[in-house]
Formats: sequence, C-alpha cells, structure tokens
Amino acid sequence: MKHLTLLALALLCSFAAATQQNSSHLYLDAFATPDSLILRWATDSPGLYNAGRANGYLLQKATANSTRFETIVRMNPLSQLEIEKVLQDHPEDEAALVAAQIQLTNLDSLYAGDSGILDGYQQHNNRMLALNFLNLSADLSGPAAEILGFRKVLHDYQPEEKAIYRIICLNEQQRGLDTAYHYHNAALSWLPPVNELSFEQHGTRLQVKWDYPTLSSFYTAYDLYRSDKPAGPYTKLNTYPIYTANEEAKFNFHFDTIAIGATGHYKVQGYSSFGMVGPFSPAFSYRMLDQKVGYTATNISASGNHESIELSWEPQIAPGSRANLQGVRIFKSNQETGTYRALHPGFLPTDTRSFTDTMIRDERMHFYRIVAYNLDEVEKSSSVIMADYVDTLAPAPPARLFGYIDSLGIARIIWQPNRERDLEGYRVYTSNRPDGTYYHAHDRLHHSNEFTDTVGLKFLSKQVYYKVAAVDQNNNHSDYSALLIIERPDTIAPVAPRILHYQRTGKKLVFQISPSSSSDVAVAYLLRSCYGKIDTLSLQPNTRTYTDSLFSHLQGEIQYQIFGADEHGNERAGNTIRITQSQIAQKVELSVVAQDNRTYLAQLRHNLSAGDVLYLFIEADGQALQFLDRLDHSASNYTLPPVSAVAFRIAGYVINRNGKKSPTYFSNLITRS
Repeated sequence: MKHLTLLALALLCSFAAATQQNSSHLYLDAFATPDSLILRWATDSPGLYNAGRANGYLLQKATANSTRFETIVRMNPLSQLEIEKVLQDHPEDEAALVAAQIQLTNLDSLYAGDSGILDGYQQHNNRMLALNFLNLSADLSGPAAEILGFRKVLHDYQPEEKAIYRIICLNEQQRGLDTAYHYHNAALSWLPPVNELSFEQHGTRLQVKWDYPTLSSFYTAYDLYRSDKPAGPYTKLNTYPIYTANEEAKFNFHFDTIAIGATGHYKVQGYSSFGMVGPFSPAFSYRMLDQKVGYTATNISASGNHESIELSWEPQIAPGSRANLQGVRIFKSNQETGTYRALHPGFLPTDTRSFTDTMIRDERMHFYRIVAYNLDEVEKSSSVIMADYVDTLAPAPPARLFGYIDSLGIARIIWQPNRERDLEGYRVYTSNRPDGTYYHAHDRLHHSNEFTDTVGLKFLSKQVYYKVAAVDQNNNHSDYSALLIIERPDTIAPVAPRILHYQRTGKKLVFQISPSSSSDVAVAYLLRSCYGKIDTLSLQPNTRTYTDSLFSHLQGEIQYQIFGADEHGNERAGNTIRITQSQIAQKVELSVVAQDNRTYLAQLRHNLSAGDVLYLFIEADGQALQFLDRLDHSASNYTLPPVSAVAFRIAGYVINRNGKKSPTYFSNLITRS
C-alpha cells in the first residue's frame, strides 16, 4: 500500500496552496492472511478526518459477480472508555498511546489562534503534523488503528473470493463525503525481507542505507539492529521508527557511531501499514576504517619526451603515521579530469622520490597523481601534475588506401583512419606518373579519412597516382603511404552490332547479326518491345545468329533494337527493325442500356464464328474485373444481374477456335444517380 504516513507528509505545503485545495482523500488497502483479511484506511485531509471522527465510516463489500454493495459494518473511533481498555491491554504500545492522546483531543484545537497569514500557515502545519502522527501510529500499531477507527479485521472472509471493498466517510447527514475502493484478488499478501544494506563512512559516523522506492509499497517504517557478532545478540539502535518522508528519496538511512577498526553487524526489520512487522534482513557487516593518511607529496615535477617521462617529488610523512602507511602508487591519464590508471602493480615504498613512466604509447598529454594508502586501503591523492613534453614522434603513415574514378572524373579515395590521439589531419598528394612530381591535391590540411578529387579523362595516361601523409598537432609528418594507383574510366562506347536480316521460320523469328568490331565489347543484347512491354534478350558479344522462339505469341507491332556495351558500362545502340504480327479477326462492340432502376441490358455486336467464345466481365466502382458469363457466337444481348454499384462498365474478350485471345473490349461507363 502506498503508505499512509507519506501521503499525509506530501501535503505539507504552503498555506496559500492548501487553501486552494478543496478535495478530500481517502485511501483503502487490505492484507490477506490464510484466516483473515485486514482492511486499513486513512485520510490525508484534516477536515475529512474530523468528519470521520464525528460521524464514522461505512465499510461495504461487493463480490466480483455482484452489482450491489452490501454493508459489512459501521465503524467509529473508539470511545474514551474503549480507548482506556485498549491501553490497559497494550501498556507498552507507544503508537497506541500517541493515537489515543490525539484522538481524545479535538484536532482543531491544535490550530487555534489569530487569522493572520503567518499564523494560518502554522495552523495548517500543526493540523497536518497531528494527522501525520495519527497515520504513523496507525501504520505501526493495530491497536492504534482501531482507536482511530481506521482498521477492521474480517475473520469470516473466503480466501478464494474476489471482491471489491469500499470505505465511505460520512457527514452529519449520514451521507458520503468521500469514498475509497480496494479490489481484493484472492491472493495472499506477503512481506519481503530487506535484501541489501549499504554503508557510507563519515569520519567516526556510519550511514547505514537500504532501498526506499521498492520497499515503500510494503513498509512504512523500520527498526535497525546492530551486534558485535554475526550471530548476535542484536540491539535496536533507533528510539523511534525510522521512516523517510520524501517520496523522491532513493534510500532509507540511519546513522550509527562505532570505534575505528571495529566491525558492526546490522539487520533491518520493516513495519507494514497494517501494524505488522516483516522478516529480518540477512546480517550485513562493515568495519570502520581509519580515514587518516599521514602522507603528502610536495614539489612534484614531470618532464620527458615520446620515449619516457621522469616524475619526481618530495614525500612528507606526518609524525606517528609511518606505521599506518601501506605505500604509494602512481596514476596516469591523458586528460586532466579523465580516468586514471595505475602505472605499476602493488605499492612503492613511502620514501620513494621518483618514478620513470615508459608507457608513453602515442599519447601527447600526460597527467599524473601520486596516491598514498594507509593499512585500511584509504587513499590520499596529490594534486594533478601535467608533464612538460617534447613531441618529436611522427604519426604512422596512412594504410589500406582504396579509390576509384567515376565516369564524370570524380575520384574518391578512402583509407584507414590513424589512431594517434594528437592527430591533426592528412596531406593528399597526386601525380599522373608514378615517378613524377607529386602535388598537393588540396590546399589545406584534410581532416577526414575520405577525399574527393576531380581528374581529367582525356589524358594519355590511363592511371592517376596518389599518396597520403598523416600530420599531428605538433606538425610532425608521417612517411608517405603506399602508392595508390587508380584507373581512369573508359568513357568511349564500343561500335554497335547490327541486325543484317531476319526471317520467319515456323513460329520462330531468326536474326542474322553482325557483331561489334570493338575489342573491349563485353555484352550484347536485343530489346524487344510489344504493346509497351520491353524484354531483354541476352546475346554473346560474337553472336551471329539468334532465334526468338516466343515470336508467335506476340501480336501487333513488335520492335527489336540491338545494343553493345563494354566492361565499363559504355553502351551504344544499333539499328532497329519493326514487324507487324496480325491479331485475331474477331471484333466486339459492347454497350449498356437501362431497363429499370436496377436492371441493365448489355448489347453485343461482333463477328464471331462457330467455335468462338465470348467471355463477359463487370468492372464496378473501380474494382477488379468480376466474371459474369460465357457466351457462344450466336449471342446478341445479355441481361445483367441486379447492379448496386454507383458506377460500372462491361468488359469482354474472345477466345477463338484456335485458342488465341483477343484484346479486352469495354462498354460505356454507367453512373447511377
């Protein structure tokens, strides 16, 4: 349950904001055991609390299959005599005593005073603080919740039953002021243990922390226990329950004080909002560390080059601290605020005054810290020192160059990026001869590992030559890369092949072809076009005869054009021939006339002969053709089935006695009003 105390604390806002808030709130939750159901409710409104205190609450229930709520009981805060009986039965229950003291006092008496703004602000805070104590006491104690009329235990409920419960706060007229609901899903409730404790040491004070967001749905407050031994006995450290009022908090916490070098063993136990305690957490241990490190490194200096850097300093050891020192370590980073790594295993003696760093690699910035450790591994770091560094190391030459030149003369070059941290950029050089003079391909330093150049295509040399050098921030130039040779593209198309002659042979069409005379021709092909459909017929470069075996399936004008292309994609078209293949003789004319509102007649005019078949279709509202009927050569009219479409037309084609198909013919478009 979103525990009730925090709901009240969340309302501790300014008086002005509070006066604008008119709505009241009730909250209801339940905890199910094998033999009972505990119902708990509370409010975050002083006004609503006063109404419930005076007029009581109505607890009702509806089963999952019911549409009506039935009253279980009317609940009222206990009378003074009843409260005294509860306190006699629970004399050690401090939460019940707090609830009784506030319950027997009119809440409004806590904010009597003048009506000024400042006084009103204090009145509001007093009311909310009192209500907060009430809710907290009810969370910690079942008797406290009963005193306040915030709790009901149902012993006769059915564990497997699914039901909706509601609590109604009544006004003076016994009508509902506010209502809260809870759906019970027949599952048993449970309280988890706190599974992890963490520790933060602040001098001699130890902050013990555990999760807040996850556990806040189970627990309102906690008790923290400590023992000198893992097996106990454990003693409670807190006088009052530990709780966190800030719903945005990440953890609960409590401060403890133990001696340096001592080890504390800790357990936590939570209080639910139903006056129940959860299981103890496992035991977690922490040894208090000596956080004093009596060592200081002074007069630190560092200088060197790309091979090594010499670090020197003066150690200052505080009196009486030597025995508690473990040693020093040297840490390094290539950024002042970056991650520092240790330069050696283990510790250097505390009297060490210098260290030589030979792990220079390709880094150009070197920052150092000298860190001392005591016997508890507590560290103390010096200030950061940057090395005086003379960079004479050139970058590595660029590697793995690749490039090409497209048909427009645009050269694109790429290489593997250099990994030097102080790399500034690259110089790209070019020439038309491998042993010629190399010129800058770009006036300025190039910062990418990709380069674009423009080259001429009408040169006698078929290759262009490139070299690349890397440059660092201290203007150290690398050696040249390996030579990159790029072929200039071939932009001249080959001589086109030609169709010399063609001849119909049965159902096939045979071509006589003169191949291209160019030596670099790589492919030849025919483009066949018929009624807008274009097919590519592949040929070998030296093909002299080609047969189109699908010619007999084509109708109308058929066009053939021959092409030749080289390996670089340069293409040239040859001659074109056109052949007309007669279509079948059948002709069909279709028209549609209306007979009445939904009946239409298709009128047919054709020259069909015996054995020819006419297929009729309808195209309605722009949809695909739908088959209507199959008619023989004697048909002249066709009555359409009822048509509901807004717009339609009739279509048809002929299959003649030889199995050939005519074009598709369409009627006029009919649009219904």
